Amino acid sequence: MQQQLVKANLTFEYLKKILSKDVKFKTLIFLDSIGEEVRLDNLSKGVGFPQDTVQRVIIELSEGGFASSRKEGRFVYVSKGAHESPFSLEAAFA
Repeated sequence: MQQQLVKANLTFEYLKKILSKDVKFKTLIFLDSIGEEVRLDNLSKGVGFPQDTVQRVIIELSEGGFASSRKEGRFVYVSKGAHESPFSLEAAFA
């Protein structure tokens, strides 16, 4: 039993390390936690990845309906999309 717990804990730690480096995952979590529109540069700082990387992810998430963006002047604003993120509290308790 102890060995299984150790193995499960190591697997969980490994999974956390992988997910902490996943731009899409962190972006979805960040957009869900804020719940309102945010500028792309602030989103990039919040998830800890370069702005061009986050912008490519936003384009992919927008195609899937998980994010939306609009440009106003020289700024890009990003918000949650029409589809509910699979990582949201609502999805967890559905």
